[in-house]
Amino acid sequence: MNAKQKIRKECDKLWKERVFEEWGDVCVCGQRAVQGHHFFPKGLYAHLRYEIENGVPICMRCHFIQKHMGDPAVVAGIIKARGQKWYQDLLLKSRKRPTGTFITLQYYEAIKKRLVEAG
Repeated sequence: MNAKQKIRKECDKLWKERVFEEWGDVCVCGQRAVQGHHFFPKGLYAHLRYEIENGVPICMRCHFIQKHMGDPAVVAGIIKARGQKWYQDLLLKSRKRPTGTFITLQYYEAIKKRLVEAG
């Protein structure tokens, strides 16, 4: 594992911790949440990968259903729980993609610092 992969893994762990601190550990279905789910998928929205607002504590069942089956009921439940303003604000952020290459070692170092300070 190189330095960039190592710090990315650390950032992922910190992000999940911050999501649970911010939003609690209850899934939208009422079960205990165990996953930090990216509302806007990190693979498509890399610039939102470490945004706490993009994180949703979710149970394994809902995470599986959403990730593999795209169940609109899970999405609707998240939006209902968080509110339309949260969704609209996050939707605006999702459309503001940075240009060029931004995922560098320095990027991850800055993200790690931000996540540590937020805790």
